[in-house]
Amino acid sequence: MDFMSDSSRNQRRFRTFNVIDDFNREALGIDIAVSLPAGLDLYLFNNLEQVRKVTEEWLTSYNTERPHEALNNMTPIEYKTLKQAA
Repeated sequence: MDFMSDSSRNQRRFRTFNVIDDFNREALGIDIAVSLPAGLDLYLFNNLEQVRKVTEEWLTSYNTERPHEALNNMTPIEYKTLKQAA
């Protein structure tokens, strides 16, 4: 986890609180605000499990249920299976 700060075009400063899994290079959560009190950071930590659940559901849907035009309207799993059979 790390804090970063920057400013917008009108010079208004803001901060970000980033929680990153270095092993998987996965952003688990990012909180952006002008001020980041400790309560907001605790809220982010408490919701990481929910973030992982939503991400996992999306990945499952994206790879097993959703056809992709670039893969001849097959899901990535169907395409992989077809390529392995060939």
